[in-house]
Amino acid sequence: MLLGKKMNGEASGEELAELEMLLDKNESHLPNIQTLEAFIKLPIHHAEKPDIDNTWNLLSSNILLQQVTNQEDEIKTKTFFLRYFKPMVAAASIAAMLSICSYFFYNNQRSAAKDYNTTPQNEVATKAGSRTNIVLPDGTKVWLNAGSVINYKKDFLTNRQVTLTGEAFFDVAHQNKNPFIVHCSNINIKVLGTAFNVKAYPQDRRVETSLLRGLIELTTDKDPERKFLLRPNEKITITNEKESNNSSLKKDETALLKDAYSIEELTNNSRIEMPEEIAWMQEKLVFTGESFKSLAGRMERWYGVEIEITDPKVEELKFTGVFDSLNIVQAIQTLEFSCNNKFLFDIHKNKIIIKPKQ
Repeated sequence: MLLGKKMNGEASGEELAELEMLLDKNESHLPNIQTLEAFIKLPIHHAEKPDIDNTWNLLSSNILLQQVTNQEDEIKTKTFFLRYFKPMVAAASIAAMLSICSYFFYNNQRSAAKDYNTTPQNEVATKAGSRTNIVLPDGTKVWLNAGSVINYKKDFLTNRQVTLTGEAFFDVAHQNKNPFIVHCSNINIKVLGTAFNVKAYPQDRRVETSLLRGLIELTTDKDPERKFLLRPNEKITITNEKESNNSSLKKDETALLKDAYSIEELTNNSRIEMPEEIAWMQEKLVFTGESFKSLAGRMERWYGVEIEITDPKVEELKFTGVFDSLNIVQAIQTLEFSCNNKFLFDIHKNKIIIKPKQ
């Protein structure tokens, strides 16, 4: 109580003298008055969350892209922060009060050291059937496709690295001395200021990176010394090692290296007047000569449903088209009609069963 009056400037001369006497008697066991005062005055800090509500209209004038509209996105920001605890102490004796304050002061210092030495992560995720966009703390703009997750650490402004699972388009804020690095699947992409798309779903056989502007340097975990340089309007496709390792197919080393990657030019799809690789940003699902089995997997992510094809022959049906405003039922009906009704489908809640027509 005497200390509280002193901190508030309410102590009388006699009370100040009494407080000084008590402190002198317990000097060897208690923190000094300056340390205690500094502790009590410690501010309460709260961690800052990245601003993920900003939107923007276009990537740039030479990229004909429309802003993605948020659809039931699930955004999870995980952050850990230090909270300075200011105890409310009402003790019968000044010795007990000072002991409690000293305890909390020590624990706060230990927590501060722990917070400084660990690097928490922020996570942004989209559910199947939804897409979203975010602005990272450095000004980099990111579009996230359905069923995707991006993580970046608390020290992102000085260490611009993100981890991606799924698909995203990046419009990277340029910083000469601070490269931007994307880690996904078995590849690492290093850039300074570029616009590019990365597709790296764990279940897909290949990882694709498509460059629209700037330059990127790409390496693989298997061969980090080998660097691939990608120029505008080029796409590199690399075998997803995690997926290939689960395959029952056996290949010799020469064959594996031969088809491990390929680089090709991006071309505009005449039906949508842009490369297929970025059409998803305008809410367009584009497919060209794609098997029903492969297309069904993409439709599951796109619409947030489960699709089961019961017949291998139906799985191998090929389709070409664009879904831009169709719901899942209309999309399945369109495919059914385009192959002359070679299959039928039933809907059970969130599951669609595709079976051959008898």
